[in-house]
Amino acid sequence: MEREKIDHIFTYNPVLRTVYRFGNIPVSMVLALYIIPFLLNPSSRTVDILFFSSVVVIFLITNTFFFKIWRIVPFRIHALDDRLVCSDFFLSSGEKELLYSDIENLKGGTFSGKFNGIMIAESVAKNIQIGFFAKINNARLLEAILINRSPQPVYDKVTTLLKERREELRK
Repeated sequence: MEREKIDHIFTYNPVLRTVYRFGNIPVSMVLALYIIPFLLNPSSRTVDILFFSSVVVIFLITNTFFFKIWRIVPFRIHALDDRLVCSDFFLSSGEKELLYSDIENLKGGTFSGKFNGIMIAESVAKNIQIGFFAKINNARLLEAILINRSPQPVYDKVTTLLKERREELRK
């Protein structure tokens, strides 16, 4: 059986590219407005310490999330017959190639039965993770390509999960 030829390029619109690249900057600046005064004039009141601690935790979670996005989310994904060629990462000008045959896991977002969130194709053996959001142009097509071209065990795992999710939604 001859498989259909694949040659698609997936990108984000300019507004989302800006949000995914620089969205943490305004959030970090607002949180810094709360952190800096406390560091300059520490308070021993429990309420102030709890507030400061919660702001620091939010700051760390936000920046950790964006760092992960910068490492694994390319802003240009070129799907070919046998692989994904990913480029335009925020912190790197290089390209990553992920062969469909090397995919060991599809997780997150639709692959985990959720409606949104970051979706990740990974190869532990090659130490490659490629992530994308449902807001990428033609996300459903990219999801279908990844599911259909991944190795049989990965395909079976994801399709079983999607069938279970569909059954839950029908109830």
